[in-house]
Amino acid sequence: MPNKLKQYFMNQFFKNVRLTVQKYNIVIFFAILLSITAIYTIENENTFHNMVPWVNVILVVAFCIPLFIGLFMFLKYKTNDNAKNSVFFLLGLVLATNLYFSLPMHESEITFSPYIRFAIFFLVCHLWVVVAPIFYCKNDLDLWNYNKVLLINFIFSVIVSFIISSGLNFGLIATKLLLDFNYNPKLHAELVIVVFSIMNTLLFLSKIPEKFFNEGNTPLVSKGFYNVFRFVLMPLLGLYVLILVAYIFKIMIEWQLPQGIVAYLILGISIFGIICFLLVYPFVLENDYQWIKKVQKYYYILLLPLILLLFIAIQLRINQYGITINRYIIFALGVWLFMVVCAALLKWRLIKMIPVSFMIISVLSCIGPWGMFTLSEVSQVKRLQTILESSNMLVNHKLTSEVKLDFKNNDAKGLDSLKDINDDKLSRLDRLEALSIIKYLAEFHGFKKIQPWFRQNLDSLYLQSQHSTNFKDYSKRQIVFMGIGIDNNEIQNNEDLEDIYNFEIKDMGHHIEDINGYDERLEIKFDEDNLQTDFNSIFVSLNSKAMNVEVAFNSKQNIIFDLKAKFDSSINKIEAGKTFKSFDIEALTFKHKNGKIEAKLLITSARIVKGEEGIEIKELQGALLLKRVL
Repeated sequence: MPNKLKQYFMNQFFKNVRLTVQKYNIVIFFAILLSITAIYTIENENTFHNMVPWVNVILVVAFCIPLFIGLFMFLKYKTNDNAKNSVFFLLGLVLATNLYFSLPMHESEITFSPYIRFAIFFLVCHLWVVVAPIFYCKNDLDLWNYNKVLLINFIFSVIVSFIISSGLNFGLIATKLLLDFNYNPKLHAELVIVVFSIMNTLLFLSKIPEKFFNEGNTPLVSKGFYNVFRFVLMPLLGLYVLILVAYIFKIMIEWQLPQGIVAYLILGISIFGIICFLLVYPFVLENDYQWIKKVQKYYYILLLPLILLLFIAIQLRINQYGITINRYIIFALGVWLFMVVCAALLKWRLIKMIPVSFMIISVLSCIGPWGMFTLSEVSQVKRLQTILESSNMLVNHKLTSEVKLDFKNNDAKGLDSLKDINDDKLSRLDRLEALSIIKYLAEFHGFKKIQPWFRQNLDSLYLQSQHSTNFKDYSKRQIVFMGIGIDNNEIQNNEDLEDIYNFEIKDMGHHIEDINGYDERLEIKFDEDNLQTDFNSIFVSLNSKAMNVEVAFNSKQNIIFDLKAKFDSSINKIEAGKTFKSFDIEALTFKHKNGKIEAKLLITSARIVKGEEGIEIKELQGALLLKRVL
């Protein structure tokens, strides 16, 4: 009996595999092709002169898997006409082929933009699977149930694939340790690739039923998940929203500009809340759970001021530093969130509207002159053009003092002497801004837009440098720096891309040593690695972003010295990058009294950094004088 039962399950297993392969043959073909291509690339990575095309093939084949799964789901209820189906599949292949040729073909051509575009289209393909049967669902619950089946299948297939791949890899390790079995270490990665490309796809597809719409016989959501939603997800969501609302009141009271990071927090919390409410959508339709509908309504109303704050924060960065791909994406997501909130308050059908609108905005953001790649490149080139034109380094779209470069003679010292000959034509602020723009263009777009400014061909110069002895480590970005005649040593770390202000007291003298009228004097010194000091019963800390020094006592009589107003008003008097020594000791002296304790903070030196996120104290040194009042 056990043998017959085992044989029965084996027959059922192979039958399911055979049926899955027959139904989704093209998808399985691409899963196998992905496995073969990835393994071949791994095995021959050291012999390829140019691996980029092979990596691109792997990416595009992986892209085809969700693309054709979506096509199968779309055609499942549309037509059984094989000729019409073939047309759709052919269009899918054309799309994948175009995507392949949009990717760089050589390492020297690589920028982030094509791969960001690929990542967005890859995400859109997965959303395409989510909404594929949208025209055949009788109601929103059918589409919701379809996606529930897909989600459960996905989680199940990933868990099983992880267990199988881990088990096989541990088996390999055991055979090596116990039986001295030698094998290529690449086999570990290849096993994971085979399991997650072929077996994972088979498991996912085999669990999709013929009828994945709800027939009304089984509950859509378990009460257990409802309890998780009610007692875990909702309190967390409420806490996050309250924190952001409190931040809105804080910046209104203090009348300060919002920090850039708030845009990411708003996006994360908003999307988290939308997903939570989508997961319990069936309960919203039942009379016994009307509280969810009310909470959902208030949540979307609260999102309106948060979205406004998001737009203010990102617009401030765009006004200061121009459009970048990152800022464009944040702005586009803000537009999408606003659409979702309006649709929710107008009681539109969110189950269909949310994924479809996200797909449309994602695709539109990647194409056309309004897309993120075109607008960001134009914006940054325009900023660079304005900087160079203001110093007459660029006239009529030609560099007036272009440095002639020659990588053929291998004279490294001669080129080094030319790389910064135009530095003095730009202020340090303009020079840093120009350097950061060129760095951005190198990473995301390349230099096609600014090539007409040069009389020399940048691509030819780069090829020359690669064939020389002394210049193989030169990147295109460095060649552009040298051609313009500005030194790139100032952007070796992130802080160099910001404005640095140094404060020093010109005559510390006896002022620091004199503690007449105070009981004790404490030396304080803070930097990025040390933001707090403990003097037995006295705890002193620096909040670098809020720009204050807090003194805490065992009695909990805290004293806070607010330094922000003083430094905000002072940095306008200082040229970035230089040390300002004109302050008298009293100019950076702060006094405070709390109960029976008087305190005086004497700052002797400080280093302030001004970047996209605002002003921040990087280093602070001075003395703290304390007196206990009777």
